[in-house]
Amino acid sequence: MKHVWWTAGLAALIAVGADAQETGKIGGDAKYLKLKDAMKPDGAEIDLAQHKGKEPVVLVWISEKCDITWRYEGRTGELMKEFGPKGVKFYAVWSSAADSAEGIRKYAESKNYVMPVLDDAKGELARYYGVKVTPTYVVIDKDGKFRYRGAYDDLQLGGGFKNDASTAKEKYVHAALSAILEGKEVQITEKKGVG
Repeated sequence: MKHVWWTAGLAALIAVGADAQETGKIGGDAKYLKLKDAMKPDGAEIDLAQHKGKEPVVLVWISEKCDITWRYEGRTGELMKEFGPKGVKFYAVWSSAADSAEGIRKYAESKNYVMPVLDDAKGELARYYGVKVTPTYVVIDKDGKFRYRGAYDDLQLGGGFKNDASTAKEKYVHAALSAILEGKEVQITEKKGVG
């Protein structure tokens, strides 16, 4: 039930000004913004454009109130352990109208997140990338191309998200990152997950 409230909150947020902003297309240009790091009370900003031409970026939309986000924390951590040393940069993104800055900061601290949490409270990044549920993963290659959006794995496509992570047959974000680092085309560019 909690993730339904979040989805409604995000949908309402995304709807505001949706006509005024273009939605990015997979294979097209990524959108780089300067956003506050919700983990830093001083309001320090992170400019995502610093990564263009240097390294791939993974954006992970999270919500403190979404039980599916909670179930994917460990998987996100494993992804970071494997691909962080290979130069991939990771950012959590907070766009939910149902979450507060303080709440999301406490949530991230309690989970020992070792990545910044971008404050997208206006929903501009979420609208551009077509994000409607948490968790949603977006993969951008080092050249600034939007290469993948959606579920982490095949378990997130339905009720299987409750199953042990080891039972997943396909790991979409992992496959997208592996292809990008090997200079290959991403075979599966979108999978809509539940959230």
